[in-house]
Amino acid sequence: MEFEDHEIDFMDDEEFTSNIKLEGEVLSEDTRFYKVIEYFEEELGDNMTSKEISTSSTPPNENVETSKSIELDEAIYWAEVEASQDQEDLQTFEYIPGTHKTSYKTLTTTITYLSSGKYRVKTSIKWHKIPSNRKIDVIGTSINSSFWAPDPGTQYGKQNWTIHHFCSPDTKHSATYSSNSNKWNKGASGCTLKINLPDNYT
Repeated sequence: MEFEDHEIDFMDDEEFTSNIKLEGEVLSEDTRFYKVIEYFEEELGDNMTSKEISTSSTPPNENVETSKSIELDEAIYWAEVEASQDQEDLQTFEYIPGTHKTSYKTLTTTITYLSSGKYRVKTSIKWHKIPSNRKIDVIGTSINSSFWAPDPGTQYGKQNWTIHHFCSPDTKHSATYSSNSNKWNKGASGCTLKINLPDNYT
């Protein structure tokens, strides 16, 4: 089906078995590339383009980050990711006005026609450089409700991450979100899932 190797590595036996039995055809796959900049309030300007999304919920004069997301083309995205990894160093986590931090993620949407006659829509986010200040990430899938409707009870989400330790082997972790999880927000045209981005250490 439409799973990447790293997603399969995180599957338990039950999840792997339920997916390997499915038969279907991938009809469409679309990947978008985003740079996310976390600004501290004094640096954020007003010259955002139509492809930039600004979010802010903080009162004026407070040194709390505001972020914007910029869509890049694929070549520029990978060049910036590589450059950011080359320059990566110990980071400060203080709220310092006039500074910013940059992270990178891809968003992939896949539509598969199953042998049962239904369609499966899969939305995946992969962070290639995770934000330094981590809170809640929201993943959403929407369809044209004039022609289609979500199949109730079929929503499923999974979050995978690896923690890199200085003096011991890396550890893999995951969290699953069944259809009855309170992290879902369901509507007539789709649903969104709220997940907590993990810290560096547990």
